[in-house]
Amino acid sequence: MEKIRKITFLSFRIILYTPLKYILLFAIATILVAIYGNSTWWSELLSKSLQLIFSLAILILIACELWSNRSKLNFVGKIYLKSGFLSYLRAFGTVVITTTLGIFVYLHVPEFLRWGWGNLIFGNSGNLALQPLTTASQVGQTVSEIQGSGFDYRWIFLIPVWMIFILAFPFWAEVEEKFFRKGVHTWKGITINSIKFGLIHLIMGIPICWALTLSVPGFLFACRYKYVYNRHFSQFKNDAKAQDAGVRASTADHTIYNAILVTLSVALLLLVP
Repeated sequence: MEKIRKITFLSFRIILYTPLKYILLFAIATILVAIYGNSTWWSELLSKSLQLIFSLAILILIACELWSNRSKLNFVGKIYLKSGFLSYLRAFGTVVITTTLGIFVYLHVPEFLRWGWGNLIFGNSGNLALQPLTTASQVGQTVSEIQGSGFDYRWIFLIPVWMIFILAFPFWAEVEEKFFRKGVHTWKGITINSIKFGLIHLIMGIPICWALTLSVPGFLFACRYKYVYNRHFSQFKNDAKAQDAGVRASTADHTIYNAILVTLSVALLLLVP
């Protein structure tokens, strides 16, 4: 029972201290309307407008997050420019492992494990956080069709959204790394926290099987944290500084992993006619 309380409290803190709290509250309210709404025209209106509403809400939340961290934007530069080539190599390898495993699992698990609450709103289980990219692509496509000039306006809408994500990722990754990695040094603790890390992403509307799959990158980030922590502690014998060093290292890998994923998503959207 004590473990359950700790897991619940940890999940609550993640939601409370990140922009996800607003998304979650809005999602819950919308799901209730979608489930219990009796009006057909209202349901149709929801299905057509929710993607735009969610996308704008997410972008506003990210913008507010960046504004609140405007004095720390040098942290973003350090993550992307000073983490080293190996961080990018590790992150890319983690992306390949996660996507390959995730697709394989998705194709072979029972139907109920493919469900996410995104089904109730968007008709699919796509990641809520990526909705702004999809919306930007659709808006750009519509403008291109109206203009008829042959220019692909999706670039104009997608690139700014991509940049906002890139700037926000280091702050979000740092929060998650402090919650799930810091102070956890046993393999049992790492495994448990990696599973919790994956499952917490269910609030983003992804399928259950994908949330479980995200335990794998969570475990790899934890391995990075543990390696740097042990190396720093053996050299300086300072536990607090060793933990901070481990968090910085895992935050870099986590951030670059997210950046690669969202960049690939943008590239895919632009390549699809």
